[in-house]
Amino acid sequence: MNENYTDRTEDEHLNIAVQENVLLQLENLRTHPAVAARLAEGKLHLYGWIYKIPTGEVFAYNPIENQFLPLAEVSGEIPDSCFVAEDEKTQI
Repeated sequence: MNENYTDRTEDEHLNIAVQENVLLQLENLRTHPAVAARLAEGKLHLYGWIYKIPTGEVFAYNPIENQFLPLAEVSGEIPDSCFVAEDEKTQI
């Protein structure tokens, strides 16, 4: 991470690591057979959220903008079945 984000502070590195971990866990979940089947059937939707304990803020991943945004800004904007896989760039 230090190599990719040399201009960032320690706090920013932590935030980036948390965000990347959430996205990686979403990708991992998609590989589980039961999850993959429900996603394909449209019976399951995956969302990536981050809760900042010190401030109480909740951030939701917006795959359209490829970033985490305050939940209040993305509520109702993201299609129910929208999660873009980095390697596929397709919506599920």
